[in-house]
Amino acid sequence: MFNDLPDNGYEFAEEVEQHEKAEERLLWIKRGFAWCYEMTDKQREVALYKLFTDGTEEEIGKILNIKQHSVNRLWTRAKKQGENVII
Repeated sequence: MFNDLPDNGYEFAEEVEQHEKAEERLLWIKRGFAWCYEMTDKQREVALYKLFTDGTEEEIGKILNIKQHSVNRLWTRAKKQGENVII
């Protein structure tokens, strides 16, 4: 039982910090999933391309077969919905 205790206060503080970072990462993951579920399918597609590629709105529009202003509109609406996500 006492074998798992850290040897000094530094190790304990380090473990607490790692735990807090892990909790923060989980919270961001939860927010991401909540945001994803709030979006329509097209908004989700546009958001994935905007977040994970370096493509311009014109390039994303060509890939998704929609116009550039539609990409901009979908992305703007997706961001607005993301601001309203509550966990």
